[in-house]
Amino acid sequence: MVEESRLQYKDYYESDAEEEGFFEYLDNFTNRDKIRMMEIFEDFTVDKSDNKTYASIAKREYNP
Repeated sequence: MVEESRLQYKDYYESDAEEEGFFEYLDNFTNRDKIRMMEIFEDFTVDKSDNKTYASIAKREYNP
């Protein structure tokens, strides 16, 4: 999970020059930093929608 959060952060901020120093910090996380990153990270690649809906299909007209 830490690796995924690190990669998403780098992908999002790759064009910002001022983030280069922080990228080096991300590559050398301590265990405490990894735990904190897992606590606050929100994975936007996971679908969080509620899929408990249904669709109705209309009956065909009676054909004697």
